[in-house]
Amino acid sequence: MSRSILKDLCRQPTLTAASSEKYAKLVHDATVQLQQIQHSTTQLQHSLESTLSALDLRAMALTQTANFESALDDAEAMQRISSSSALGYLREAMIYSEQGKQRDVVELCRRALRVVKKKDPHYNTLKRAKLDAEQQAKRRIDFISQLPVEIVVTTLLPMFVEHELDISSASYQYLKVSNQWADRIRQCLGEVSFNLYEEGDEERCSQVSQISQHIDSLHVHYFSKGTWLYDLLSDSDFSSLKKLYIDAYMFEIDHSEYDDDDDDDDSYYNGDQVDHAGYFISSLRYIGNTLTHFEVDMNGSNVLSLYSVVGNCPNLVSLRLMNIYHDGDPFTFHYDSNVTWPKMTTLAVTTTGPFYDEYLRDIVGHFPSLKRLEIGPCNRLSPAFFIATRCPSMRSVHFDIEYGSANITFSDQGHPIQEQGITELSIHGYSREIYSNHDIKALLRIHQSRLHFLQWDTEFDEENESMNIDQEAAYDIEFPVLKRLRIDNAGWWIPRNTPMLEELDITASTVAIKADILDTIPPKLQKLVMRIGDAPELESNTSIIDYLDRISQQCKLKDLDMEFYSEEDFEQVIDAICHLHQLERLIIRIRDYWDSHHMEASLDKLITECPLLTSLDIDCCNAPSTRAINTLKRLEHIKKFGFCVDDTGCNEGFCDAIQSFWQLKTIRIVIQAVFFDIPIDHLKEQRPDMEILLEDRLECLWN
Repeated sequence: MSRSILKDLCRQPTLTAASSEKYAKLVHDATVQLQQIQHSTTQLQHSLESTLSALDLRAMALTQTANFESALDDAEAMQRISSSSALGYLREAMIYSEQGKQRDVVELCRRALRVVKKKDPHYNTLKRAKLDAEQQAKRRIDFISQLPVEIVVTTLLPMFVEHELDISSASYQYLKVSNQWADRIRQCLGEVSFNLYEEGDEERCSQVSQISQHIDSLHVHYFSKGTWLYDLLSDSDFSSLKKLYIDAYMFEIDHSEYDDDDDDDDSYYNGDQVDHAGYFISSLRYIGNTLTHFEVDMNGSNVLSLYSVVGNCPNLVSLRLMNIYHDGDPFTFHYDSNVTWPKMTTLAVTTTGPFYDEYLRDIVGHFPSLKRLEIGPCNRLSPAFFIATRCPSMRSVHFDIEYGSANITFSDQGHPIQEQGITELSIHGYSREIYSNHDIKALLRIHQSRLHFLQWDTEFDEENESMNIDQEAAYDIEFPVLKRLRIDNAGWWIPRNTPMLEELDITASTVAIKADILDTIPPKLQKLVMRIGDAPELESNTSIIDYLDRISQQCKLKDLDMEFYSEEDFEQVIDAICHLHQLERLIIRIRDYWDSHHMEASLDKLITECPLLTSLDIDCCNAPSTRAINTLKRLEHIKKFGFCVDDTGCNEGFCDAIQSFWQLKTIRIVIQAVFFDIPIDHLKEQRPDMEILLEDRLECLWN
């Protein structure tokens, strides 16, 4: 032992004023003993033992007088003097224990047990200290149950519980305090949700298992190897689990081994796949009674089938099985036709092969309460012909057509009517194979009397200019109750057959294909959206100008949304817009920058001719000038104003102009750059009565 080390230890520690006389004397006596050892000529071993004993006594006395830093210095000195002795580690552990630092005790003892020999007389004491600290660390103070529920849920827990729990978050530990804590946290968050990002992490799975009974929603982001997910679901108590999401089920299946002639469902799987199918279906049985929402992307695997899921999860409300491989008929139910699952309201099934009508008829018969159904790919649109009868609650159908097939979505969200039937129809995309069989024409005829909304967006086929559907046989299809119509490259003749139309959305390409669409002005038209940003497809804007002029004479348009390719295109049309004196809402979209002087002149003209405007949205690549803002203040009824900002910034006068725009109740700022210098916080302080909405460049429409 170095004499210099001992010399440093011989100084009398400085004690706190509140130290008791008894322990202060012990500190003094131990220090004197160390001083005597320093000058002693006794043998080294005796000197070492005496030094450790004196330091241990002094560290104990310092701990009792709450001089923890000095006590730790002595304990660490004991470890330096004899690193293989348990005494120094035990004393440091006792100091931490007095401070309530049980985790530090456990870590210290774990480290000490690696260096202290088992024959040390205090080795077992060190092990007991570790076990005692672990037991102490498991103790929890449950003050939650003593407080009013409202205070706990609305005030206390939001202060330290994260909105979305994760195993790595501190909030995770609170679930382990008691069932009372877990219940209050669930009330605070609405549900306890966990994400598993890493695959097969044993430690994280163990942590999830410890609080599994409190988990409402489990989100697995990737699963491609081993049986860890099956083991987790089967071996844990997920008695509260309602939602299970698996983003990517990535097990590779040898599809060439599929046996078409074997009716046994297990023949779909071979080798390892048999085990994965059995494991997964077995694990579903453990969570099936509580599970209400299940979503999995199978990535072309056939490990699961629809009937194997619903057979083991009878209380499902929502099921999404995406990208299931099949080469045959994996959807045939192995149940009597009278067996139903009345709780299921949302069902989505997509496959790697075609989805035939007989599959759909078989499926929907078992789910009488469906409110949303997504299927695909379908090689025809015929499901829409019979789905209204099979699922009478359905009100809308959407077709997403691509590559010779269609994904179809049915929903009960649509215009409410007393009788059953489809009231909203949306057709997006184009496929010659589907269009050529005249399904769309038949579809329009079946639903024409009930449709309140129709959207028809397609791509123009130069090789088939009439697009098959636009034949004289279809021109007489009338829509007596249609209120909203959106068409792009198709259906130019529909507006003339819609006497109740209130909203019309058309594109420049539609006008370019068939200018006759502008011949008809629906008498009840209130809102017009014209997306003529693709103006190069038009020879000129003359037809648009004439159309707007006739609208101003034949109906009282209140809402106009127009998109232009450039400010020159807008300036050609502005006079026609100004003739719409009844306008209340106006959106001007220009794909490029709008010269400030030209903008100011245009706005001055607009507010003079359209004084009833309550909402104005300017969507271009730059912010309006201060002068433009001040010009708009002449609008007496204006309540909403939207504009864009870029990285060129806005001067102080601009912010003052917005702040003093007293008519405004809402402003919407579309951000086009990472950096912009509008002092939003200051504006909120000065105008607490005004709602300020910040949106991305892509979000340009008022909700």
